[in-house]
Amino acid sequence: MIGASPLFSLLRDGIPEVTVHGEITVTHNGRIVFQTAEALGLYPARSLLKPFQFLATGLPTGNLPLRHVAALGSVSGTSEQVATIQDWFSGENARFADGVQVPASVPLEERARVLAREGGQPASRWYHTCFCKHAAIVEACELHGWNPKEYLRVEHPYHTALMQRLEKWLGRKVGRYVVDGCGLPSPVLLSSELASLFEKLMSAPAGSPENHVARAMAAHPEWIGGPNRVDTRTMQKNSPATIAKEGADGLTGIGAIAKTKVSGPVGILVKIASGFFPELAAMAVAPVLEALGLSPLHELPKGQTLEYHYAAFEKPGRRIFDLSPVVNEKTAVWPGDVPFSREVSLDTNHGSHLTLSAIKTTVHVGTHTDGPNHFEAGQVGIGEVPLEKYLGLCDVVSVRTPRGGTISVSDLGKTVLRTKRVLFRTGSFPNPEHFNEDFVAPSPELVDHLGCLGVVLIGIDTPSMDPFSSKTLTAHKKTHEWKLAVLEGIVFPPEMEDGVYDMAALPLRLENGDASPVRVALKRVR
Repeated sequence: MIGASPLFSLLRDGIPEVTVHGEITVTHNGRIVFQTAEALGLYPARSLLKPFQFLATGLPTGNLPLRHVAALGSVSGTSEQVATIQDWFSGENARFADGVQVPASVPLEERARVLAREGGQPASRWYHTCFCKHAAIVEACELHGWNPKEYLRVEHPYHTALMQRLEKWLGRKVGRYVVDGCGLPSPVLLSSELASLFEKLMSAPAGSPENHVARAMAAHPEWIGGPNRVDTRTMQKNSPATIAKEGADGLTGIGAIAKTKVSGPVGILVKIASGFFPELAAMAVAPVLEALGLSPLHELPKGQTLEYHYAAFEKPGRRIFDLSPVVNEKTAVWPGDVPFSREVSLDTNHGSHLTLSAIKTTVHVGTHTDGPNHFEAGQVGIGEVPLEKYLGLCDVVSVRTPRGGTISVSDLGKTVLRTKRVLFRTGSFPNPEHFNEDFVAPSPELVDHLGCLGVVLIGIDTPSMDPFSSKTLTAHKKTHEWKLAVLEGIVFPPEMEDGVYDMAALPLRLENGDASPVRVALKRVR
């Protein structure tokens, strides 16, 4: 899921038990003012679109009858709700119910579902959360002279009307559909577009159809969801400044009048990657609601604490740590190897129209990765190695191995490795401009241990996988036996902590190259 990122974790005694991934996007004045992910998600709108699907019916919106208010939401199917709905669609309105084309369902609300099962009641259309929406579309067919038997088809005039409204609201063509669980075509929209739709409801001028819909939702939250539903309770707790709507498969839409951070109407889209868990959505969005001066809903399970992985209205993304030294003429290289030098042929600082330069250096300069042909005859160069090993999650692990020694398996202590890439911080090569020969290197036994664990890359903050005095390059050869990629010459920022990071450290595509300089970038995951 392109828009998903960690939103929060539930911890027990500081140990994460559950981490919830998803996306939160906030719009204000028609633009994104906050998002937790670096990319926007693209989602089937499904039930989140119900207020807008009702607007597309063209039915009168002033003083909405409750059966139309229920069409704006996804009712829970309690016995009280079902009895009321059946009463609405009796008598002269029965023809609208007769035309509803939803599958038989069981109540969404747990107590009602149990009672229906214990009472031997079969699944029924009356329990379906979309029944009232479909009834409103059937009623619209009668109003406009549309064919009520064909309203599930995307070519039906109702869907043309819906698309025209969406394209007017969103300012773009909407061309992709999926079929909702209730049988209706559902447009696929960006998370920012879903948020902006709820903002449009909250910002609509008084007397407009959109304003009537928003006011009806805020006035009758129990008919948007039902008892104890997150959308219902969110509206009740923030009445009348908030509307909310739970959607299928983990979507929640919120429109609100912000009191702090920004002023005026906002739209909020919450997507829980694992699906329909409204209570998790309530926990996820709590920092955003609090930042806007609204009252959130979240109750922690007993014995757990909550840790958020985002800060509301701060710039999304996590800090990037650069583990590569500055490369210049001062950079220390292996004794006897070719030092770095740069020859400038054109210079904009001296009147040229552009700057051009050439470099001469060992390819083992700074942070670098070795090609298999560096220490094994007949093997491929760095330009031919696959890139997968250099991208992905890694563990950063500090060890306290004496200078001149090798890292043993016992030096790992109680460290639990959780990824397929390991970067060791030894602190034994502290100055990239000074070559000291007593640096620490991995032991062959450690390489074997990591290979058995399925590790695919090993990195270290020293110039080599083997001690300075080694002529056999045993650890290097072990990495080749296990098909491990290697990173050498890493420089750890002093403020960087051990933990799990997302890493990118791609080599240049140097044909037959025995190594390549890399720029190692890490983002903290946990």
